[in-house]
Amino acid sequence: MIVTLYKTGKDGRILYYTVHDRQASLTSPYALTLAWRTGNGREREKLHPFESLAEMDRMIQSVLAKRFKAGYRLLYSWSRDARWSEGVEIGRASCRERVLCVV
Repeated sequence: MIVTLYKTGKDGRILYYTVHDRQASLTSPYALTLAWRTGNGREREKLHPFESLAEMDRMIQSVLAKRFKAGYRLLYSWSRDARWSEGVEIGRASCRERVLCVV
């Protein structure tokens, strides 16, 4: 799964935020990578290992909700599991209903 979000910063530069599970962890069965950058600048990332898929799913929901509330918009999403893409759309719709974020 990969989700890339973007927004325009106060100085006009584009900010990117990516969430993906493509990078494995040596110490845990599941891992989530959060990566962010400004424009074409150097990307920074943080790897979060998890012992269960449920823990990782909670983190994904939390991160996406925070980013949507901060004004990020969806640029790209992909998953092998079609149900996951439906989940992103449901999250965007619930965010839209609360009027707390920009979609």
